[in-house]
Amino acid sequence: MRAEYERAIAENSAKTRRFNDQYWLKRNAPDFYKNVERYLISAYSRPPPDPAELERLLAHYVDDNSVRARILEEVRKR
Repeated sequence: MRAEYERAIAENSAKTRRFNDQYWLKRNAPDFYKNVERYLISAYSRPPPDPAELERLLAHYVDDNSVRARILEEVRKR
């Protein structure tokens, strides 16, 4: 009986941690993505330019076409 109780407590604790992690991500993801976008634009706007590398990385890691286009456009402007 005690082992079941302790297992139930451990499972509930794991669920609580998972919920808290997901909640934190939902709250902070928009700011994180904005900061990453700013960083990429800044980093790839500096010499030496390597637009091919940036395009390749964005194609591999970013699913949203509008985000990729926005980053590439900002880099081209600078």
